[in-house]
Amino acid sequence: MTTRLDLPDDLLEEIQNLASQQGRVFDEMVTDLLRKALGTPFPVPTADQTTVAARRRIAEKFISGEWGVEKPR
Repeated sequence: MTTRLDLPDDLLEEIQNLASQQGRVFDEMVTDLLRKALGTPFPVPTADQTTVAARRRIAEKFISGEWGVEKPR
């Protein structure tokens, strides 16, 4: 849903700086700040078993050194 807000320049700049420092986009930052102010719980991301298994395989490749180490030619 799109909503237009008129925010004071100093508040807008502060939110933009905070989002930048945390490596987040402005919309996410505003959403989280509003949820925090309203006391609404943050949604917890979930992953299905297929995603978990894929992430585990990738992690194992990094841990084993299969990725990140160049093999001699």
